[in-house]
Amino acid sequence: MLKLNHLRQHLLLLFAIHVASQQTYGPGEGGGTVGRRRRSGMPVAPVIEDPSVSVGGSPCQQVVWVSATSVLCEAPEGVGGHKLVTVEVGGVSSSANPSTYFNYDPPSVIAIEPGHGSASGGTMVTIVGTNFGATNNNPSVTIGGRPCQNVVWLSNTKLQCVSPPGIGIGDVRVFVLDESSPENFGTIFEFDAPVVSKLVPDHGPSTGGYTMTIEGLNFGTIDSKPQIKVGGKQCRSSAWKSNEQVTCVLPKGVGPEKQVTVDILGQPSQPTPRALFSYDGPIITALQPEHGATVGGTHLTVLGANFGNEEDGKKLQVSIGQIPCSSQRWISESCLFCITPAGVGAGKEVEAVVSAIKSSPCPRTPAKSKSPYAGCKSTFDYDRPSIDRVEPNHGPAAGGYFVAALGDNYGTSPNLIKLYMGGVECEKTQWVSNTKARCLVPPGVGITHLIVDVDGQKNSVSSSPSAEGDIFTYDAPVVKRVLPSAGDPMGGQLVTIYGDNFGSDKAKVSVLVGHVPARVVHVNNEQMMIVMPQGEGNRAVRVRVADQESAAPSSSSSSSSSSSSSSSSSSSSSQDDFEYNGPKVSKVVPNFGRTQGGQVLTISGSDLGTRTSHIDVKVGGIDCIDSSWVAETSVLCTTPPGSGGSKRVQIVIDGKFSASSPDDMRFSYAAPLITSVSPEQGTREGGTRVLLQGFNFGLTDAHPVAFVGPSRCRATVWTDDAAVSCITPPWTEGPTIQPVTVQLSGQVSSSSQAAVFQFGSGSSPMITSLAWTRAPTGGGFTLTLFGNKFEQEGAAASLARYGGGSAPCRVTRWISESKVTCTAPAGVGSQLTVYYQSRGSPVAETFGSVTFEYDPPVVSSLSPSEGPVAGGEQVTLTGWGFGLADTKPEVKVGEASWGPAVWTSDSSLSAQTPAGVGRVPVLVKVGGQPSKVEEAPLYDYEGETVTSMQPETLPTGGGATVTLFSRNFGQARGRKDVKVTLGDGAQLGSSCTQARWESSTSITCVAPAGVGRDLDVKVEVEEEGGRKDFMGFGVASYRTPSVTSVEPEEGNSAGGLLVTVLGRDFGTFDSNPTVKVGGRSCSRTLYASDSKLVCVTPAGGGGGRSVVAVVGEQESAPFKGFTYLPPTTSEVDPSSGPVTGRTSVTIFGNNFGTSAASEPKAFIGDIQCQTTRWVSNTQVICETSRGKDLYVKHHVTVDVEVRRGFFARTINRVWGMFFQSQGDSGAESSAYHIVDSIDIEMEASSEIDITEMRDPR
Repeated sequence: MLKLNHLRQHLLLLFAIHVASQQTYGPGEGGGTVGRRRRSGMPVAPVIEDPSVSVGGSPCQQVVWVSATSVLCEAPEGVGGHKLVTVEVGGVSSSANPSTYFNYDPPSVIAIEPGHGSASGGTMVTIVGTNFGATNNNPSVTIGGRPCQNVVWLSNTKLQCVSPPGIGIGDVRVFVLDESSPENFGTIFEFDAPVVSKLVPDHGPSTGGYTMTIEGLNFGTIDSKPQIKVGGKQCRSSAWKSNEQVTCVLPKGVGPEKQVTVDILGQPSQPTPRALFSYDGPIITALQPEHGATVGGTHLTVLGANFGNEEDGKKLQVSIGQIPCSSQRWISESCLFCITPAGVGAGKEVEAVVSAIKSSPCPRTPAKSKSPYAGCKSTFDYDRPSIDRVEPNHGPAAGGYFVAALGDNYGTSPNLIKLYMGGVECEKTQWVSNTKARCLVPPGVGITHLIVDVDGQKNSVSSSPSAEGDIFTYDAPVVKRVLPSAGDPMGGQLVTIYGDNFGSDKAKVSVLVGHVPARVVHVNNEQMMIVMPQGEGNRAVRVRVADQESAAPSSSSSSSSSSSSSSSSSSSSSQDDFEYNGPKVSKVVPNFGRTQGGQVLTISGSDLGTRTSHIDVKVGGIDCIDSSWVAETSVLCTTPPGSGGSKRVQIVIDGKFSASSPDDMRFSYAAPLITSVSPEQGTREGGTRVLLQGFNFGLTDAHPVAFVGPSRCRATVWTDDAAVSCITPPWTEGPTIQPVTVQLSGQVSSSSQAAVFQFGSGSSPMITSLAWTRAPTGGGFTLTLFGNKFEQEGAAASLARYGGGSAPCRVTRWISESKVTCTAPAGVGSQLTVYYQSRGSPVAETFGSVTFEYDPPVVSSLSPSEGPVAGGEQVTLTGWGFGLADTKPEVKVGEASWGPAVWTSDSSLSAQTPAGVGRVPVLVKVGGQPSKVEEAPLYDYEGETVTSMQPETLPTGGGATVTLFSRNFGQARGRKDVKVTLGDGAQLGSSCTQARWESSTSITCVAPAGVGRDLDVKVEVEEEGGRKDFMGFGVASYRTPSVTSVEPEEGNSAGGLLVTVLGRDFGTFDSNPTVKVGGRSCSRTLYASDSKLVCVTPAGGGGGRSVVAVVGEQESAPFKGFTYLPPTTSEVDPSSGPVTGRTSVTIFGNNFGTSAASEPKAFIGDIQCQTTRWVSNTQVICETSRGKDLYVKHHVTVDVEVRRGFFARTINRVWGMFFQSQGDSGAESSAYHIVDSIDIEMEASSEIDITEMRDPR
């Protein structure tokens, strides 16, 4: 049996070799003893010689015979296993069998130096152990299962090699021949842990989900399945790229400097500053809304990024301008919610603190940049202050009183608000509430804006004063007295004007004396000094301060139409007048005369010079034939020839002082008078030359115009003062005998029987006069028609009806050729024409002063004769002359407008009273004839009046609080006792809301939406004794609409474009607003809101067309904001054609109109096409006319009639060419050529020879 003793290295191993022993082991360096025993049954031979033993062919170092069955052998050096042990004795060797094999101990690794190295390999290591072989047997080494490179055997206990690539921890094994060290991880080699040197990117949004590249070392040369964490959170996914690079899809997170750890097979990277990743802090990119009320409470949505998760949202804090929101809530990683705190000002930074990290302001980058934050906004604007109204909205120019600015967004702090009156700070500003502040008004003048400044934000004001809520008006200047009140007409006198509200800025003050400016020397609020200009007569002194003028001149003085001629019409003057010492004209006798002149006028007045004065008198600017002084109060003038009425008579004394007749004392030349017409008849086609003789046709040709009936003569030729000729117009319809009149210098000759003309040569009747020219409205009275050529057969007379048509006489009786009687039908009206016609003859009619009229209506009584001031009372009117049921009678009560009445009979009407006050007359109008005021019964209004309302103008959208004033609104106990209604007379019906009794003299309410001006107001107050009504007439007006912009600003000249009109006070849907463009109404206007209208443009032309909104009867100021695009041409096809014309040419362009009604006209050069046919807005077809100018290019133009009488012409023209031979060739795509060069005078049968051809270019 073979026994193996395991000894330490370098100890002798003795092996007993026995016959039939098992396989044995020994140390590789030899020295082990091997015993050999004979096989059982083998005879033991006597020892003859020493035996020899070999192990694996190598002799043992020492052999000791022990017995016949056993020897000891010190094994030779060796490695490996399964070594055959052979014993030779006396030349006889033992045979091999499975039990005679020896195994050297396998290699064993004790240590490796160094014990770590780069994961990429290449580290030179020394391996210490045993049984590596006494000689070099080409051992191999693995580290972590991967072979070392360049293994060098140094000894049985030491090897060297270059470490392979690897990761983590690997066991070290040595392989020598077929033996290897055990897999027991007794000795390990540690590949260097991963090292992070760079992160790309090293920051990013908190949402995660994007890839970060990690650069460094020792990530392995194969996929090491790295485990990567950011701030302790596992990456969503990790990927190996190389030994120097791995990637991580980042998890969600918040905060800066999160450590990035890469773990390779349990080896984590060490923390380093280069391995820190920072989640971007919160950033705000948008706010919805971007502004809100100063009182706070706005629900603000904050949009941005990196707001963390819901857990982070529990530690959320949002602030505006460093003031925390009253409430905030996390919505998502990109959305927060906040209820704004109270505050004021603009540009307040909104900050969000998420997990103790404060948001960064939005980067200020241009909106067009490529930055992801381009155009972002992180600041919140508190709404700028606004002023709805100023109470009171006017006051003295001296200032020193408080006014209240009522509006919104004045904030909550009295220290951040300032009020300015125009550009001047109020002497004191008092903050009252978020909606009210008070201003101690500084001195000032004119119409100005009240400006409220809250922490640098000011209310918006318009560029020019208008009826805005922020308007404050300093009271207009008042002139109380002028001292001295008279002076030299040469001027230069120093005069003091006493009054009020003059201000103190001389630059804003101007003074007119009459119409002549005076120089202002000094001014304070209550008086000023001026230097009087030259003048004459009594002149009003008017003061203008900053576009506000003192009251107009009193009725006792009048101003001339020019600075050179004016005079007083009264001997007395008001205290705001200045009397120039000089001549005055008070009377002209006579005040009419013949056109030939020569009429002696007596001109009366005062200060008309002396006997030695040089007197010049002019009538209508023309010197009198003779002027002479009679007395200081009288001058004579012999009138010059002239024509026309209302001529001013002017006296000039010594070439310096002048005076003119007052307006009611002017001189009129006699009107033209026709005494004969020759011939008295002519053809119905007209063209007859007729001589008109008479008077006052003018001594010179003043261009008289003659008429035959209503038709103007084809030509009127002046001959002299007594004769004018007329070329008659054609007769169209109506009577063939027509009156002839002459119009000269605004005066028309009267119609007369001596001035008539008959169209045609037949017998025509003529009415020359009437007897009984007036009858009751019920008819039945007989009137007589006188004239000539009244034929008996089919005789019929009739009277014109008021409003149109005629009514036959009840009975027509023919008396003779010159006399007919008519029993008048019922009717109404005055100056009615009477007609006569018989069978086969034309109609005859009265003209000129020969007319018929019915009696005017008479009102004898009313029932009831009294009623409330609010009106609405049904009143029955009794009298006569009320006409027929279809004559539409009207009733007028006091100063109210004429209103409809209900006809009952010729003697009875009923009507509803309008609102009114006092005792007033009641009139009836029938057929245009009113009843007489002096005979009218009186109606008594019972009740009080509303004296005024503040503000006087209201926004059309309603909502303004108004205060109504009266002498005594009585006592009211609550809002339910008061009702306020706005409207217009009988149309009262729009009720205010929140009507409230404030005091015995004031009531407030919130105005309804509406439109119109000078509206009546009705107030009903319930008292213990019953209801009491109050009326205010014309005290309320809604604001005039205003247009601020138009979109688009230009369009087709043919119209049809949809245009949005923006502005304010466009009323309500049922107020039917309309829009005008260039003075023409849009074809359709749609109401969108109080600030927006949409209109379909009419046809038009030109730029800067005014856009006007019409709401009710109020019209906005013109907004010069719309341009009609003229037609444009771009191409013609074909571009050439024969000079003889008749070529069909298609012209392309734009703005040719939306239908054939635009009537386009095309031109080749200056020759209009024979026909132009509209095809579309972009195309017309021209049939060319005969051309001219061969070899010359021509413009092609198109004119479009966008409205009757208005043409739009193309602004860019297309060249056409007639085979030009030199010069610019133009654009061939837009040219028209005439290519026929045949002589246009050549007969059709002539032969044509072509003698030469040239390139026209």
